[in-house]
Amino acid sequence: MGARIVKLWMTVAIALALGAGDAAAQQAAQAPAPTKERVEDRLQRIDTFLNISSAAAKIKESDSAKAKAQREQAVAKYEEARAQAANGGYAAASESLTQAWRLMYEAVNLLEESSSTHAKKKQHFAARLESVKALLAAQNRVWKEKHGAQKNAVATGAEKLKAEAENLLALDHVDEALAKLKEAYNKTTDSLIEMRQGETKERLLTFSTPEDEYKYEREKNLSLRALVDEMIEQKKPDENALARIREFVAEGERAGTRAESTAASGKFSEAIEEMGLSTKEYIKAIRAAGVYIPG
Repeated sequence: MGARIVKLWMTVAIALALGAGDAAAQQAAQAPAPTKERVEDRLQRIDTFLNISSAAAKIKESDSAKAKAQREQAVAKYEEARAQAANGGYAAASESLTQAWRLMYEAVNLLEESSSTHAKKKQHFAARLESVKALLAAQNRVWKEKHGAQKNAVATGAEKLKAEAENLLALDHVDEALAKLKEAYNKTTDSLIEMRQGETKERLLTFSTPEDEYKYEREKNLSLRALVDEMIEQKKPDENALARIREFVAEGERAGTRAESTAASGKFSEAIEEMGLSTKEYIKAIRAAGVYIPG
């Protein structure tokens, strides 16, 4: 809806500018020599476009530094045209007015692009927020299973980050809100995976042997498989989504079985690749349930 509104007032703005008597550069070669009357008429019309039109108001109210800077350039070129006309340089003034119109037209386009990007970021925030809520609910339940009434510091910290993100969004600080929500998301996801592995430890970055790496990948794989069930219970996907989830899980289990067989024969490097394929299928299943996780 917002994008359509922007396009509407952009169209009105362009119509105003075209009514300024030049129809941009397309008619410049065919236009009669500028006269005082024609230039004064264009000055009035383009002044409206730059300062009074809905397009001008939208740019002034926006957070788009690029659009505002472009409009300022248009205003500066317009003032140059006024000075030229005052000194009788009507041809030069006419050219400056054409340039002012072009600059303002570009400012309108820049604002439209900015508005579209801003709206998409807000949509991304909303989707990520739902994922964080689902992950937090799962994390709390697994924590209670393992630790009972013991204080859940991870959930408390993640909840605080989530609240800070929502406050930032309310102030329209979308980039900062997304960054804060990502912190909450990562904290919750890491905790869930660690608990499902049955221990809390830092992730290894190097391994002594391919077998050690395979064991780590297998633990991660089993944790994500358990997380699929957690997300199904939390998100309660519809039948179509559930069918897709089952397909991903089935493929993941087939790849996992192949990995186990390969590892049993001592081919751990190949087994790691097979287990990675299985893990990717479980990640797809979690995403199909409506929760985005990286991978």
